[in-house]
Amino acid sequence: MSKMLKDAIAATSKPGTGGGLQKAGDAGIDPAAPPGTGPAAKKAARASAGRRPAPAPAAGPPKETDDTRKPFGSYLAKGLHRRFKGACVDREVEMQDALEQAVRAWVEQPASLRLPKALARRFEAACAAAQTDPDAAALQALQDWIDRNTPQDT
Repeated sequence: MSKMLKDAIAATSKPGTGGGLQKAGDAGIDPAAPPGTGPAAKKAARASAGRRPAPAPAAGPPKETDDTRKPFGSYLAKGLHRRFKGACVDREVEMQDALEQAVRAWVEQPASLRLPKALARRFEAACAAAQTDPDAAALQALQDWIDRNTPQDT
């Protein structure tokens, strides 16, 4: 270390000079200790314990693909959330994967298969009154309609 640098350090580390620069030994730091082992390094290690390391910076903006996920927050009725979570546990499926499957099925469903709300309520009420599974009733109704409206082979 040059004499000029030593003099500058000595001048700024004297009490009453207002300088903040101190020699390593005067600051309670062991100058012989390897880098990254001092009190500041230990404190940083405790603070980051259990955290995942930060991802490496990408080269440019991420490309949107079907595999890229975007955070999605919503609210469900407590009972529905409980049933959804239980079904996911029973089927050993992550909730985010089940939600993605449900949204995809809904979005990809042809608009012609979506019932108006009033008709859907009437259909659900009729199925409940008849103690019939709505899916089975819908399939049967569709089959009946196709049979009535398809020309018979002669």
